[in-house]
Amino acid sequence: MPSRTHHATANTSSRKAQFVCSAIAMLAISTPALATPEFTAAFAEHPYTFATPCDPAKPVIFVNIVLRNSTDAPTGPVHIFAEDGRRAFEGDLRLPHVSAHADVPVAVALHRTTSSAGPLAGTHPIAVTVDRAGSGGKEHLTPLDVAIPATFCIPAVATHTTAPGAGTMSVTPVRTHVPIGLLVTPTPLPNVGDNAAKVANLSVLARPAVPTSVRNVTVATDCGSHVGALGSLTCPAMIASGDLLLVWDWKGEGGLTDIDGYRIYRVDSGLKALVGTRSNSKDLTLFDIAPPTGGYSGKCYAISAYTTKAESELSSAFCASGGSVAKTVRLRAFQSRSSTKSHANSGNPIFSGSYVKINMPAPTNVIVGYAYAFEEHTFGDSVANMIYRGAVAFDVSDLAKRRLVSARLHLQIADSKCKDCVRAGGDPVGNNYSCTTSIRSGTEFWWRNTDWIEVRSASIEPNDVGPDISADVTNLVASWMAGEPNYGFVLINNDERLGVALNKQCQTSYSNPVLEITYY
Repeated sequence: MPSRTHHATANTSSRKAQFVCSAIAMLAISTPALATPEFTAAFAEHPYTFATPCDPAKPVIFVNIVLRNSTDAPTGPVHIFAEDGRRAFEGDLRLPHVSAHADVPVAVALHRTTSSAGPLAGTHPIAVTVDRAGSGGKEHLTPLDVAIPATFCIPAVATHTTAPGAGTMSVTPVRTHVPIGLLVTPTPLPNVGDNAAKVANLSVLARPAVPTSVRNVTVATDCGSHVGALGSLTCPAMIASGDLLLVWDWKGEGGLTDIDGYRIYRVDSGLKALVGTRSNSKDLTLFDIAPPTGGYSGKCYAISAYTTKAESELSSAFCASGGSVAKTVRLRAFQSRSSTKSHANSGNPIFSGSYVKINMPAPTNVIVGYAYAFEEHTFGDSVANMIYRGAVAFDVSDLAKRRLVSARLHLQIADSKCKDCVRAGGDPVGNNYSCTTSIRSGTEFWWRNTDWIEVRSASIEPNDVGPDISADVTNLVASWMAGEPNYGFVLINNDERLGVALNKQCQTSYSNPVLEITYY
């Protein structure tokens, strides 16, 4: 049986992995690491300011922009060009590069064009183009409307009088400029003129609130509030995968409350490396961290909230340890055996109704089911009926007091005989049909005797199609890990009718029992 055992184990692991991956894909729990643009340009919270004082020979308006580079490498040269749709102002700014994972606020200085003259009051649409030389092409921002007050750079008239006693008084007009700074309603950014080196001193745009309480999922019930009721159904499978599942809280207090999603960074060893993005929902606050090289231990992760124009500060980091992710063990049975009861009636009244108890020594395989035979005779009918129960036991003492995530019993069908068996829908069954309809706990250490194996009333229903049979036995194993007596698993078929006059059989032999336990 070695090749069959190896093949079935591989199939079990494969199906488990496929289920976990499909569940995560369905809930959109993981998104590609760069689901958002790698380089963006957006207007700052205060998108423009005026120079003070107003001097037509110098820049008079500054357009405030924030550049974000989300990649792991600096950009090439960046050229920003701004132009007034009314042809009154224009200006540009050149940067040698934007550093990796950097937010750079810049101010583009706009000069009055030679064609502009007289009052400039009104709304001016400023078109901004961001050109990354040699990479990424050009990005055109939505035109910015700059509202210029009626007194913008208009000379004001004052008076100057001649000295007293000098004869006839004369009045001479004197031209001054209105202090434009008094007319500005947005909070101005520092005046950097044409010096791009000072951009680091500019104010940055308002940011979303910072995510809090970053932690790993240890129980399936912690998923509901982070992925919703539907998502919580798949949490046991995700935890059992052994991946690090991060969850966090976000209340939106103290910052922008309307966000596009979250970014997950690895931040140990001086890193700020983008691991993934949870986009399009502020309520989905769970992320499945794929295993990094060398495992999770010592790796630290932090979360930010972001919009198209802003990103919060990073949350406090969560650093994984050896107990941060679930572990899975596959235990082999240390005891197994079958037991039978039979009823034989040969048609002779002397032996009618006699019961014979047959207890089998520990076999290679565990047998479960029944075999009913019946023949009609003139002087008494013949009945020969047998029922089979199987049992397996696993030692879980090394996991005492551990936090259990899930436990699943696996068996392989070595052989199955089923006569007149049908499925619930009426379909006939083949040799991959399992005759075990119930898995229960024993009532004693049955491997210490040869008696009929008794069972407790609580029942677990396994799947009935092979070659691999499994059942969720988490509650039973949890009680053993908590210190209750471990009497193993007893496999039965609920049709146990000694003495019935039928020709019917359902009898399955199982091999390779394995108990798969996922725990912290």
